Amino acid sequence: MIVIRFLKNYFFLILISLILFTRFIYLDFGLPLVFQADEVEMVEYSLKYSVNIRKIFEGDFYFFKPFSFVYGSLPAYFNTLLLVPFLKITSVLELSQDRFYIYLYLRSIYALLSIFACIGVYFLALQISDKNKKLAYLATLLFSLNFYFYWLSKYLNNDVLVVLFTVYFLLFYLKYKAENKIKYFYLSMLFLGFGIGTKVTFAIAAVYPLIEFLLKKNYRKILISIGILFLVYLVTNPFTFLYSNEFIQRILEMRVKENGIVIDSYNTSYFKYLFSLFNLISIPVTIFSLFYIIKKIYRKEIDITIFISIFYILFFSFSSRLVDRWLMPIFPILIIYSLIFLDSLKSKYLKILMIIGVFTEVLFKFLLTNLELSYNANLLNAFYTFRNSHSNEFKNVYVLTERGLNPFNSLKRTNLGIDSQQFVPYVSENAFNISPNDVNLYDYVVYSSKVRSYFLNPYIYSLSPKFVETWEGSYKTLNSDKFELVYKFETPFNTIINQENIYIYRKK
Repeated sequence: MIVIRFLKNYFFLILISLILFTRFIYLDFGLPLVFQADEVEMVEYSLKYSVNIRKIFEGDFYFFKPFSFVYGSLPAYFNTLLLVPFLKITSVLELSQDRFYIYLYLRSIYALLSIFACIGVYFLALQISDKNKKLAYLATLLFSLNFYFYWLSKYLNNDVLVVLFTVYFLLFYLKYKAENKIKYFYLSMLFLGFGIGTKVTFAIAAVYPLIEFLLKKNYRKILISIGILFLVYLVTNPFTFLYSNEFIQRILEMRVKENGIVIDSYNTSYFKYLFSLFNLISIPVTIFSLFYIIKKIYRKEIDITIFISIFYILFFSFSSRLVDRWLMPIFPILIIYSLIFLDSLKSKYLKILMIIGVFTEVLFKFLLTNLELSYNANLLNAFYTFRNSHSNEFKNVYVLTERGLNPFNSLKRTNLGIDSQQFVPYVSENAFNISPNDVNLYDYVVYSSKVRSYFLNPYIYSLSPKFVETWEGSYKTLNSDKFELVYKFETPFNTIINQENIYIYRKK
């Protein structure tokens, strides 16, 4: 009876704990040769800094300047602080410092941070829902099961940090508003500063509190807020101030030269992020949360969570790129809103039916994500198969993928003739003038499905039909009677984690 009572009282807690535990499964996805977007930059710079940390004391500050410091350099220095003790301990204990273990160690830290984000959602839900514990547990469970955030928690990326900082910034700001305790105000500004230090565009979250303090003529709070944000940003992004001209020039270049046109994500539809939300947090959750937001706007009950939700959706909807992870910070808010809306329904049976339906879809995608991860990276599987099978035949090979750090590059040092090309997505680099190599010149061609999905983007065709026709012509040659498909590496439901399929063709 005691066990049954315990399980009954702590069912949600046990279930959430089990789901959070799964974040440490498949952390070696793709390692040691296949990395995820921006992951290499987040690790390699930090690794360079950590093994040369003494240069700080020598005054060589330029050494610690990240290549893309305009995006926010807090993660680079945060990862450096994580790596210094790791390298020291492994050195003393004479343990391996192979890249595999370095990446696995840092991925474990980010998985842990994603858990703290999920825990924060529980307290944020309590704050928004007037201490409704059941709703808070459901919100935490629903967010923990979200396949997209779950996937992001498997590797190093800025978005896990941005979600973490958003949740705790909002939590402490709402607690400050509710209890008027100055410690919560300081904590909220601190996490806001961390968010801006990670991603400069996060500064839009500072608009609401600053306007609120201005309307209340609380100039002291405005000065304190700006002071905290400035100090945090100065410490985490020092090169923004040391090289302000370069910072401004790069920002202008992104807005003027690149003009927002990036082939792998170019999309001018105003509804792109609405449909993206349908996929990422489900159609019912999106619709219910929007109903709740409209209801709050109609009642003129616009707080900081409503403001940020609206701003994020509208701001990115009017941009020219579809990058799903940009909306990740508002996922917890929308999930909480949808559950509050469901809780307000008068029909108990309809409410239960809706909740079961939502959780069924979310759980299904969560399980599919784990299935995808269990297959490991297709590019890695292709590389191992290619390297271990009939290697004497592979003398003249063309590799075309989206990745600059392609594992096939490691074969260039062998007697195999490897010609690797990365698909260039930026118009600023004259991408429309870049063509694939003539596949007829090669005995084997390794081809990524992502490359084709990028140049077949209908919005890209409207900009440059010739560019699309050139790349598609190369693909059609591979699938003609001139070549035969000898290997294919696919995983089911591939769109779940946006993995690439790999195909290896042999010239007849």
